[in-house]
Order: sequence, then structure tokens, then C-alpha cells
Amino acid sequence: MTEQAQLVLDILTYFLQRPEAEDSLEGIAAWKQADPVTVRAAISDAVNRQLLIVQRASDGRTLYRLNPEKREEVRRLTGRPSTPERRPG
Repeated sequence: MTEQAQLVLDILTYFLQRPEAEDSLEGIAAWKQADPVTVRAAISDAVNRQLLIVQRASDGRTLYRLNPEKREEVRRLTGRPSTPERRPG
């Protein structure tokens, strides 16, 4: 697996584990301790595959978050098991 492919999986895993999270390129690069250029390429790959959604914050920053419609696809890609919904009763 290439470094970029692994980075994409790491980013997707982060967002999968935190479904309400959103973060900027700079924020992702900081917690991954990775070069922003490399992170940008990984994010672009995930956005092009519609696995991440791009949003513009009120302060003008670009933020990324998991595309909820692609959650199951991301689970398969990252090897994370699907979590069944809990139902009352």
C-alpha cells in the first residue's frame, strides 16, 4: 500500500470513529504529523471518491467531514465492522 493510500485510510478511520467531526487541512496535517501537501493529496482523493464532504466554515476555512451516505463503504475500506443500530425494547 502506498503512503498516500494509508493516509487516506487513516483519515477516513478518524472521521468514521467521530461521525460528527470536521477538520481543516491544517488540522488534519497537525494530528497526522504529516506534510500538508501529502495530506491535501489524500483529502483530494477521498473527496473525489465522495467519501469526504467539503464544507465552508463561517470564518472562510475549508472543512472536511465524513459523507454519511458513504459510511458503509468507508467501513469496508477501513476494515471497521458495521455497528448495528440499537433499538429500544
